[in-house]
Amino acid sequence: MTGPVIPIRAAGGPDRGWLGAEDWARGSTFLEFVDAASTQRAVIEAAFRRTAPAPEDVVAAEGVRRTLRIVAFVAAGDLEAATNIAHAERFFATGSNLWLRVFDPVSAADLVERFLPEVSSASSHLAFFAEDGRACARWGPRPARLQAKYDAEPAAKHAALRETFYAVSDGREQAREWGAILRTCGGS
Repeated sequence: MTGPVIPIRAAGGPDRGWLGAEDWARGSTFLEFVDAASTQRAVIEAAFRRTAPAPEDVVAAEGVRRTLRIVAFVAAGDLEAATNIAHAERFFATGSNLWLRVFDPVSAADLVERFLPEVSSASSHLAFFAEDGRACARWGPRPARLQAKYDAEPAAKHAALRETFYAVSDGREQAREWGAILRTCGGS
């Protein structure tokens, strides 16, 4: 995957299906996720507190006219995914029509297969669903600028790249990318 924002259904592309009420109910709220993440709780809460999206991106979240459900896949122990989900919750909470649920990609393997079939690891991916339940976009596993650095550097350098990026970003780049998705899927 070369960039984080990928339309789920492009013209002539495969239909990735629907997110039904039963599927949605299987996920956890952000609070339930944080409560269950005892060893990562401090990291998640710190990321949530320091999230600082730009005002124009907050306007995109506040201006969403249609209900959007966001499915976040987070594997246990994945600190990058936990950080992204903390930023996502803080950002999406600014919009009254945005709802986030957190799913473990192992226990929700059927959803991963349905909505992210070509990714090797579903952790740190978001899938966006319109109010009719149809998938409209996905994001992940990390912001585009960081992904470009990953693609250009050997795996041995990824941890340092990740640490430096997230120490400076504070969710701004994610919010910018998510804001673009909201403008497309949410009608803001």
